[in-house]
Formats: sequence, C-alpha cells, structure tokens
Amino acid sequence: MPIESFRHEEMYHPEALKPAIEAYDRTLQEYWQKIGRTDGLSWSANMAQHYGTFSRLIKPVAQKQGFTIEV
Repeated sequence: MPIESFRHEEMYHPEALKPAIEAYDRTLQEYWQKIGRTDGLSWSANMAQHYGTFSRLIKPVAQKQGFTIEV
C-alpha cells in the first residue's frame, strides 16, 4: 500500500485514500489468484468489517469520556 495513503504530514489528505485502497485491493487479489486462493474478503472489506465491530465497542466508552462521534 502506498505510504501516502496512511502517513500524513501535518495535514490529512482523504483524496489519496480511495485510489490507494482500490490499488491495494487489486494487488492483493492478483496475488491471491497467483497462489490459488479463491476465498476471503478484499482487504478493504475485511478492514471495514473489523473496524465496524471495533467502533461499536469503543463508541460508548468514548462518549462516557466526553468525546463526540460523528460518522
């Protein structure tokens, strides 16, 4: 995955995320095809599933600590 997609110097650049994630999904899919893997979610779908679960667990704790969470 390109470093620009997760390392941000002094400023967050959301426009770099979607193309980088899509490229990484393609790269991983190509690798999986090369090794004969046919199961599993794309990297982005797997991360969305993981952090979706994580977010549901963290939200009540963060709110109790005074954080507001907007999605």
